[in-house]
Amino acid sequence: MHGLLRAHNETQEIFDAVAYWSPTESDIEVDFLLTRGNEHLALEVKAASRYNTIMLKGLRAIDGLPGLARRILVYTGTRCFQTTDGVHVWPLDHFHDALAADQLWP
Repeated sequence: MHGLLRAHNETQEIFDAVAYWSPTESDIEVDFLLTRGNEHLALEVKAASRYNTIMLKGLRAIDGLPGLARRILVYTGTRCFQTTDGVHVWPLDHFHDALAADQLWP
């Protein structure tokens, strides 16, 4: 996924920086934190076809980050929806389409 993000960024300038996020001394993490200007996009990627709320642990923990514009969980399932606390759950195909169309950011 990191290579895919970087490849799209070379032609579309989707983000300024990409990083991994984890609070100090914790087993909670978010796979990718994209930064563009003063805004952040948190991205968690799971190789699972069935959605489970446990997949949201990192995305829920990062919710208070200043400048956080969107939280996205990408999985191999087929259902696209938004959780009650605002996390976007996207199938891999939907994520690819949004990435190609430069629509990751709200």
